This record gives sequence, C-alpha cells and structure tokens, in this order.
Amino acid sequence: LISEIDIHRLGEFRNAINSIFSHNLAKSCTAKASSQRGGNGSDFGPENVLDEDHLWTYWAPSEKDEQGQWIEIIGEDKGLRFNVIMIQEAIGLGQRIQRHEIYVDGSRVASGTTVGYKRLHKVGGRGLPMHAKSVKIRVVKSRGLPLISSIGLFLDPYL
Repeated sequence: LISEIDIHRLGEFRNAINSIFSHNLAKSCTAKASSQRGGNGSDFGPENVLDEDHLWTYWAPSEKDEQGQWIEIIGEDKGLRFNVIMIQEAIGLGQRIQRHEIYVDGSRVASGTTVGYKRLHKVGGRGLPMHAKSVKIRVVKSRGLPLISSIGLFLDPYL
C-alpha cells in the first residue's frame, strides 16, 4: 500500500519532530502572571504551565482580571535561544482563547486566534532563532476565563 520510499521519508519526518520537540527550553524557566484564580497558593498558579501534566494542571487568571490577562515565562540571566513557541489550553474544559498576542522581551512578535489543544508559532526571521529572556502571552479575547495548560519554547534546526 505504501511505497518503501514513502515509509523512509515518514520515518525521517518522525525523527525530525522528535528532535525538535524533545527539549522544552521553558522547563528551566520561571512563570508569572497578571493574576491567579484563588490568589497565591491556589492550584491555578502560573508555574503549572511548566509542568508535565497538560490535562489536569493549568494557569487560570482571577475572575476579576477581565482585561489584560497575561502569563510570562522568564529565562535565566543568559537568556534563551528558540524559534518555536507552543501554547496549549486545558482542552478538556473547552477551547476558550479567541485571540492572543506573543511578546518577546517586550516586543510583539506574533499573534493569533484560537489556541485549542496546541498552537505553534514560528518566530524569528530568516531561519535565525530569537535570543531573549522573557516570553509573554497576552490573551486579547476569550470565551470565559482562559485556561493555559502548557507553554513551550523550542529550537527547530530545520527552519
């Protein structure tokens, strides 16, 4: 049914995907946010976007934080090199984000509509990765409170 050449190319494609997404640079970062449902110490803190559980843990802003909801990933002093930003919603509780913007070291580099299970943004230009200390995701519009379960930063050598 499938030719040997196609099988080989699909294997190469799988290896490329594994290579790109095997090392999440955000794991070594810290996270802060505009607010947190239930206040500090609740189960909805920004640190949840950096853990391995993409189904049951997530950041949720306060119900009072209706405008200007954001979450920020901050790297170590040496900064981060990346060219792919991944955002995931707690999709088991519904797709909520309708519009978002991404800022790297304070400058807007990308924007988009829905996020859903997973949204990937290619950033940087001409195949060059970005070198930055912070990545902020600002929720511009959502259906209800946004619930972000994961944020990832990756370096794709194939771009």
